[in-house]
Amino acid sequence: MYNLAEIIAIGRDSSFLSIERRHTIADNDTTLLKLYRLKPKTYTLMITTSALDGNGLSGQIKDSYSATINNTFIKLNGNTAITFTVNADSASFAANRFSIVFKRTIPTIVTYKDVRACNQQNNIVVSWNNATEKNIRNYKVQEQQSTNDSSFVEVATIAVKLNNDGIANYSWLDVTAQVGTHYYRIKATDVQGNVTYSSIVNATIRNNAGQVPSIRIHGNIVHGNTVTLAFINVKAGVNTALLYNLQGQLIKEFKIAHGGENISLHNININRNLATGWYQLKVSGKSINIKVPFFKQQ
Repeated sequence: MYNLAEIIAIGRDSSFLSIERRHTIADNDTTLLKLYRLKPKTYTLMITTSALDGNGLSGQIKDSYSATINNTFIKLNGNTAITFTVNADSASFAANRFSIVFKRTIPTIVTYKDVRACNQQNNIVVSWNNATEKNIRNYKVQEQQSTNDSSFVEVATIAVKLNNDGIANYSWLDVTAQVGTHYYRIKATDVQGNVTYSSIVNATIRNNAGQVPSIRIHGNIVHGNTVTLAFINVKAGVNTALLYNLQGQLIKEFKIAHGGENISLHNININRNLATGWYQLKVSGKSINIKVPFFKQQ
């Protein structure tokens, strides 16, 4: 237990233990960790558990110093690495900084119902209601602007209304939606950090003529060094085109001035040394945000 370097032990009453024999873990059981002789640096606390995941409990690290670490859930059948830093603040190296608390698992209930995305003038209303709602921390609206990109970005956080098994109605107004089709889903996070997603819904913002703007490359195939983009129903303005490879690396940036014609062609010159394969142009302006994939041939 005692040595010249750092010390870690299990605290029980006034004793410091390396091994503790206890009854079966129950709700609110707490293991107090004692750490001594810590130095100003970054440590990793490795917590290893085995076969504790079948009793309906969850385990959390309690950290009296770091709000980021506090309430972190640990694996009940495996390893959990907790990285923490000790500095000049005495609270960062307090002997009783860490403990592990076991709690009865709280059942999470959220059943999405009637998830919609609808136009409201030049905006989009995302709405949903729940047949049941219990133990939910918050909802987040996530947006995906193109089916060519599977990633979603969180655009709004919505506070929970009921959390009592009742029916709750929610809505959020996207006032920044540009012309084009927008895809949304709802992310519910419960009090223990578990996540439940809704189905994906979409709505389309059209331009004043009622036509959806688009940008196309004929056949999605490019030969040589010139890419010809067909602008269809795009408003007048200067647009930015960013060329990416499949790894998401930016290769080149272009500026495209468009006069607002219903259909017009714009040529851009790409690097003739680009390897054969798939690439993507992301074209954006004050009225569009469109991704155009294409295959480059030599």
